[in-house]
Amino acid sequence: MHVMRRTAVVLCVTATVALAGPAVASAANIAVFDDNAIDNFLTAQGHTTTLVTGADLATPGFLTAFDVFVHTRDGTFFGGGLSPQAAAQVSTYAKRVVALNGDFADSLPGASSTEGDPQAVRIVANSADWAAVGSGGVIGEFNGAVSLLDANSNGFTPLGLITGSAGPLGSSLQSTSMIDATAVGATHPVLDGVALPDDPEHNEFEAAISGADSTQVLARYSIDGNPAILARIVNTPPNCSGLTTSPRILSPANNKLRTITISGATDADGDPLTYSITNVKQDEPVDAHGQGERAPDAQLVSGTQVKVRAERSGGGNGRVYEISVSVADDAGATCTGTVTVAVPHDRSGTPAVNDGASHPSL
Repeated sequence: MHVMRRTAVVLCVTATVALAGPAVASAANIAVFDDNAIDNFLTAQGHTTTLVTGADLATPGFLTAFDVFVHTRDGTFFGGGLSPQAAAQVSTYAKRVVALNGDFADSLPGASSTEGDPQAVRIVANSADWAAVGSGGVIGEFNGAVSLLDANSNGFTPLGLITGSAGPLGSSLQSTSMIDATAVGATHPVLDGVALPDDPEHNEFEAAISGADSTQVLARYSIDGNPAILARIVNTPPNCSGLTTSPRILSPANNKLRTITISGATDADGDPLTYSITNVKQDEPVDAHGQGERAPDAQLVSGTQVKVRAERSGGGNGRVYEISVSVADDAGATCTGTVTVAVPHDRSGTPAVNDGASHPSL
């Protein structure tokens, strides 16, 4: 562990700005609790960083002005934790969470060397980009990482955002800090472009983590198998069970295209939702004899609207369209569903019968 002082960081800013990390996906507004090389590095990457206090974090709604919150240490050996009030606000805010179990800040430009470790640079940059998607990103490094777990041995207020329990900080990695990706991490954006296995320069300490969920572990230390990088999407996915259409029945069957509007998905977190119509099928052949002989029978208008033809076979039992829909929240979680629109055979009140929508309408 290399002790950092704020003055030393400032002196290195001009050197770190020119250092190349991966191209930033998009500039994010990032709050950083405690001060070391991380805020300067993220600023050099094109993000806007603000050093915040525990009192700031304990203020309800304070974090909503930021895309990402980073909890690191203040250039000291172990750093501090959050107050229960601040931890509660961070937990409420969190949607995408990354835990960097090690002193990764010491591997960044301007910390222990001018250039920094290339793989650690990419890991931290990727973490910020991934966490910033849809806002609500939380990154914990070293003491911040163990604070994200269900429990820790350092007396930090646990946030319970990552599954597991941490032993005391300071388990030595001085012989090797070689890390390697897990099967989960091999395809995760946090490790995109990271050349693993790698021994990040100046990453010398960790905390032993037990009870980790393997689906959240992106990389492990080769020497002991201990989780090195963990990530999780915390937010609740949208719910598609209430999907509906307006209108639901098309009558009369006049062969005209009618606009159908889809709605009804919900999100427990109140996140904004984006709809996508992925497919439209029908239970009668397109352009068949006795049904007007027009094609196609559907046209996409937008994510929530599609036009379908008010048409059915004269010798059939009515037509049913099946519209497949995908709904995503701003953190990337999705749900899917299918809604139907019916074209009755006539105006007698007899409903259309779905004989199995197997014919593409688009």
